[in-house]
Amino acid sequence: MTSDGPVTTKPVIWAISAWRAGDHAQVAALATALRHAFGWHVEFKPAFDRRQDPVNSGYAGPWPDAVIGIGRGGLRLAAWIKEQSGGRTRIIVLGRVEGPLGVCDLVVTTAQYGLPDNANVIRLTLPFTAEISPDDGALTVWKTQFEALPKPLIGVLVGGPSSPLIFGKPEGERLAADLTKMAGATGGSLLIATGRRTPPEVASLLADLTKSSPDRHRFLPFPPEGFPRPEDNPYRAIVSLADRFVVTADSVSMLADAALTGRPITLFDLPVEPDKPTFKERLRRRRRRRFVTGRRKDVIDLAYDWAVRRGRARPARHVPTLIAWLLRSGAFSGDPAQARQLVERLAAERGTVLQRIRALLAGFAAPGSTRQEADTAATPADKHC
Repeated sequence: MTSDGPVTTKPVIWAISAWRAGDHAQVAALATALRHAFGWHVEFKPAFDRRQDPVNSGYAGPWPDAVIGIGRGGLRLAAWIKEQSGGRTRIIVLGRVEGPLGVCDLVVTTAQYGLPDNANVIRLTLPFTAEISPDDGALTVWKTQFEALPKPLIGVLVGGPSSPLIFGKPEGERLAADLTKMAGATGGSLLIATGRRTPPEVASLLADLTKSSPDRHRFLPFPPEGFPRPEDNPYRAIVSLADRFVVTADSVSMLADAALTGRPITLFDLPVEPDKPTFKERLRRRRRRRFVTGRRKDVIDLAYDWAVRRGRARPARHVPTLIAWLLRSGAFSGDPAQARQLVERLAAERGTVLQRIRALLAGFAAPGSTRQEADTAATPADKHC
């Protein structure tokens, strides 16, 4: 392309909503980032059940320039939309891909999904997520409750069992002991938030811990029926206001939220269920271990990667692989310097994703920029591919 003056046209982008809150949050975070970076509007469409026929989905042209999807339903609908557009629509997928990688124009993934290196794959350290602003008006009531507590404020984000990670009473006892030790060493206050998956026996142990020092610690459980209003949920306030974090290893999204703050994080690791004694699981385990330790790929790894790229093999989601990789990096050791390096790394990765999307939609640029400037910004070196 040549420089021919300002570009005022913006791409038409659809985002397929997701059934799961964590998945939808990633899509929403990417949509927000595109708006802030380039002034592009992303139109959200209803979630799609993968068991349905896209023909009966109610969608009709004119078709968008790009579709953002996550999960099997999002990918299936996005692929159908691309087909209806005659191949013009670009597909941007978050997470994993079922089927040939070439179906997608861009895949933004993390190590837990086990996808191989490919020209259209960007592997992030943690999932794409949105930063929580401490100036959010909905956090006012929580600021009032927390401001008088002894500092530092230690945000404790607790999930629950998620195969193959085990999280029962023994892990709850170990977590309570670790938190007691940390609170004693720092003189700070524990802000403990549980989730939907937190086992009752674990929640009970943590509640008892806070009762030992009610003037310092707060136990903020997730109610079985959910919170009546979004602002009643303390999660966003804890992420925004805590001085440091302890996060259980079962939730990658909680890790991502805490990491974006740039504050120290201690990861509470969890035991893993034994693998099934099958050839497929042994092959997957071998591949995961070699990835975590950074070993050079051998012929078996390369053959499996070839099969995944063509949709003939499907790696299982395995959060412990990502956790082991993160622990080896030292990012979640509780060290402030490591936390600052991590947030800088996440920011650089987000920039790479945004510029790759801009490149996919070549010819569209942020208001006031020229086509030549857009082309220059759209071709960064991507160390992940």
